[in-house]
Amino acid sequence: MPVSDDMLLAALHGQAAQALPELQPYPAMPQDRSARHRRAASGGADASAGSDAGAASAAIVLTEPAERYTEAPNVHADNDFQVKGMLNRVALGNGANTVTVTGKFANVTAGDGNNRIDGAMKNVTLGHGDNHFTGDAQVMQVGNGDNRISGGFTMLSVGKGNNEITVKERLGTLTLGGGNNMVDTGGLKRGGHVKLNGGVTTLKAPLDDLTVEFGAGATKDNVTIGRMGNDLVASRTDTNEKLIVPGLFSTFPRPTFTLRAGSSRFHV
Repeated sequence: MPVSDDMLLAALHGQAAQALPELQPYPAMPQDRSARHRRAASGGADASAGSDAGAASAAIVLTEPAERYTEAPNVHADNDFQVKGMLNRVALGNGANTVTVTGKFANVTAGDGNNRIDGAMKNVTLGHGDNHFTGDAQVMQVGNGDNRISGGFTMLSVGKGNNEITVKERLGTLTLGGGNNMVDTGGLKRGGHVKLNGGVTTLKAPLDDLTVEFGAGATKDNVTIGRMGNDLVASRTDTNEKLIVPGLFSTFPRPTFTLRAGSSRFHV
């Protein structure tokens, strides 16, 4: 059964109350701090954000459990957030957003722009742009652009562009967009699942239990697997989709990962 934010909050509250009975109960769930309730760092005053906020403002800090901040979709602002509470939700419009998460189980959504997100969180959704992410996320979706992403993920999906992805500790499923993808899986403790989607993917340091899957329509008849020097090169004859594993044949011991094309599997 999926675990909701309210269930997590109640469970963690209960644990805290049992361990420290002298603590007071959590306050009532705070109101949604929308753009018109922006708290300035200089003195806690609220600042109003119109449909095009434009210039950057002082850092916004969320500290209360389940505290939320929501901007209207048409707002364009360069936001700087410090998310320190538990189960906080941040929903931003377009712009150059910077969000640093040090709390637990945060959910972050941002529109198109050059977003920079850092920390461990529950769900992350970013629009098109040059997105930079460092941290950990259960579910993360990123739009088109030159994305630079590093961390551990249960599910990660990126759009078209020149993506550079470094996977650390854990990976469930990584779904790539078209373009030139650079994927480093050397930080994994165990394998995962990488799905190609029309682009050229360079894969560094695959593990024995890693599975790489060609996109829809791939079969054993339109996929070729070969060697160029010490590199593995697998490509489709009907699209530009290609997988390159640099130095695979000079690695000792050489990992044997699984490459899937439709219902066919190759151990390479």
